[in-house]
Amino acid sequence: MVEFYNKNKGRVTVYNVSVAYDLKKMKDFIKTYKTGSMINVWDAKGKYYFKNNFDVYSTPTTYILDENKRIIAKRIPADKFEDFISFYEKQQATKTSNGKTKTTP
Repeated sequence: MVEFYNKNKGRVTVYNVSVAYDLKKMKDFIKTYKTGSMINVWDAKGKYYFKNNFDVYSTPTTYILDENKRIIAKRIPADKFEDFISFYEKQQATKTSNGKTKTTP
């Protein structure tokens, strides 16, 4: 994930959402996996229930969102991100060039 992010800075935004409610665990994760340049978020009070609300039954769980923040993919392995994003961008370009316009919700 870190390698993908570093290669695609400016093209993508990565949010690391900690499902642990222990701040030390989150800080240790950031240090160990060198995710400090990414956006790391933590639900300090446990009020968002990420595990339940976003069907997180194992970690890491990945979601890829489009420019409108709609989920376009779930559980894509990090080594397949580039392939998926290239495919998605080509698909969107084809839709646009065929006279179809992208809609926003």
